[in-house]
Amino acid sequence: MKISRNDPCPCGSGKKYKKCCGKIIEAMEESPHTNKDHFLSGSIPDSSDMPVFSEKFFKNVDTGYSAYGLINSCILRPEVESLAAEVTNKHIDRGKSEADKIKKCKDVTTLVSMLKAGIDTLNHVLLQNIFLEKSGESVSALLLELRNPVSNMFVEFTVKTVALAKINVFEELKSIIGKQDKPVYQISLLCLLLGYQKHPSIPQFLWNYYRFFQSQFPGQNYWQGPFFGLWEQWASATFDNKKE
Repeated sequence: MKISRNDPCPCGSGKKYKKCCGKIIEAMEESPHTNKDHFLSGSIPDSSDMPVFSEKFFKNVDTGYSAYGLINSCILRPEVESLAAEVTNKHIDRGKSEADKIKKCKDVTTLVSMLKAGIDTLNHVLLQNIFLEKSGESVSALLLELRNPVSNMFVEFTVKTVALAKINVFEELKSIIGKQDKPVYQISLLCLLLGYQKHPSIPQFLWNYYRFFQSQFPGQNYWQGPFFGLWEQWASATFDNKKE
């Protein structure tokens, strides 16, 4: 049985499918910046005017509805994406044979190759859960591929998976970002991931990229990657202070 966009969402929220889990799936399948990718050139200037961050700073910035916000939400609330995938897979047969192959495969390197070649978005949660069970090996394999040209989808998946794995890979991420051989969208996503890492230099690093993206790419939302990274850095520091 195929679920219609106007049917009640099977998750039980009371909303139409297109306004609930269907909206999440559609957003997951969108591939931003496919027509025109921007690349960086030259070094990122160091901004010496980094502010003292506060809740007001973050709450007053309108990020709208964007890929960055969606990915950050999936990191903060992974159960929502899991629920959306579970509900959708019950009503859509697409990707079933691919899911069987993923479940049978025991080799992380092979699974990463499948991801790089492109897998159905409905199977992302399945693959992510397998990677998280072998987080050390999986994170290393994913970051190794990031040193090569990869798709936006691969970077989006990697950002969510590495953040959820909670493994500190700051130095490697900084090196990958510093190479500047990727589209700005992908570099911005990696800045978002830096927000979930631990190192005293991260806030200044993200602030430099935030200001640079705003000035060099007006009208684009590349600044949102480092912005959400900064927000997570501030939130983590705040929560840590409350515990002391």
